[in-house]
Amino acid sequence: MTRRRSHPAGALLLEAVVALAVLVGFGAVILASVSDARARLDAARRQVLAQDLAACAVAELAAGLRQAEEMSGPVRNETRGGSGTSLDDGARESGWELAVETAPGPGAYDGLTLVTVTARETGPGGASVTLRRLVQSRSGGRGRDGAEGGGR
Repeated sequence: MTRRRSHPAGALLLEAVVALAVLVGFGAVILASVSDARARLDAARRQVLAQDLAACAVAELAAGLRQAEEMSGPVRNETRGGSGTSLDDGARESGWELAVETAPGPGAYDGLTLVTVTARETGPGGASVTLRRLVQSRSGGRGRDGAEGGGR
């Protein structure tokens, strides 16, 4: 007796090759979407960091801790630790810069200053945020007790 084959000779091999191609295609699509999601997450983190830097700058100005002129420029990381070194020794560039501008508040808001802070990541494709807030004006850079810099 002769056995008849129900499939042609290469059908099983062809079916295996097609299944492998479909599996590789799905794998490539999944890897591309994971890579895209990772890039978007990184961009969102940088955007949040830019918002935090701008909000901190506005808060320091509102509290009278620093002047606008000294805040504009590169943001520096400072090492704080028990090593006995001064803060300036550990300062290094962070890859971010601030642009701080102040202007008298609109006429209806006497005694307020409009502060515009732009936090920008240096380098191509960096995140950038501009924050505008009205803060209480400091007359002549003096605090409530009359000390320079708004000391309390």
